[in-house]
Amino acid sequence: MAAAISDVQKWSGGHTDSILCLDCSDSGVVVSGSENGECTLWTADGKVLKTISKSEDSVTAVCFSQRKPTKFFISSGNKISEHDCQNLSEPVWTCEFNSEEVNQLALNSNEELLAACDDTGQVKVINLRERKLHRTLRKHSNICTSVKFRKKKQWELVSGSMDECVVQWECGRGRVMTILDMKDFVKESMPGNAYLVNPPLVHSVDISGNDRLLACGLENATVELFEFQGKKGITEIGCLKGHTQGVSQVHFPRFKSTDCLVSAGNDGKIILWDVSGNSAASPCKAEDREAGSSAGAMVEKFGKLSVIDHGDKINWITSMNTGNKEFVLVADQTEFISQYRIC
Repeated sequence: MAAAISDVQKWSGGHTDSILCLDCSDSGVVVSGSENGECTLWTADGKVLKTISKSEDSVTAVCFSQRKPTKFFISSGNKISEHDCQNLSEPVWTCEFNSEEVNQLALNSNEELLAACDDTGQVKVINLRERKLHRTLRKHSNICTSVKFRKKKQWELVSGSMDECVVQWECGRGRVMTILDMKDFVKESMPGNAYLVNPPLVHSVDISGNDRLLACGLENATVELFEFQGKKGITEIGCLKGHTQGVSQVHFPRFKSTDCLVSAGNDGKIILWDVSGNSAASPCKAEDREAGSSAGAMVEKFGKLSVIDHGDKINWITSMNTGNKEFVLVADQTEFISQYRIC
């Protein structure tokens, strides 16, 4: 697989403080939120369309609809609002089901459900058609940092938390399907007191486009990679080691979402990984370890395709595909968005 990250461009003029979150519509419109409560819409080539809000709280999460590309959601503090690009004078709808700050928003595949994870450790699942709270998911004992729905299982989602666990949910009945305790996968491979200094807190989770892979970005500088195996559960298939500080973001880019993964860290590095399972991209592959019995004796191998020293600590990454060009967008501690070309 020939792919690499290169050619950075900086987008400016949309914010006056650190950008915390990003998302992109299928039509190429980008939405971003900042520390000082600004929310800005951008064109695909980095021009500011409009700064639509100035709230008292930081804009911590944004989420575009993929079915209706003019619709998007933002969270500020514990408030969530729905907006329409065609009429930005006021929100379409607002709600306050969460009691503390929301950290990520996610839509399910038919976009009838919106999940919002927060600082209480809970995930609120909102019925958008009826505009009411569908379910509160309670299992985490610390801040819930990240949430994602599965692509082909519209009632299933995964959540990651500072309690070092990832939980797979069936949110129709609020049932816990699987709990992955990251200590079970990383503690024995960490020398000395490294575990105590850098515990595997979960900062970010994402699911591949074919619904097969689950990636978890951890505070101990690793990316744990798992495979969904139906009734047999979730099996660990690799541990990606390339960062020197906590992995703040993992993201399967929408244009290569079945065989590539992007990770970004507090070390300011951005790494593009080949996660197709047959990588010859780099000798710097994951630890080769046999998967569980449900995967037979197969050994998955993964490689780095590209490493970028971005410099600043990274808050969020997303991706876009426009004009037959593929990009990764990066938000960091500055008021600028960095656009990297994938080639």
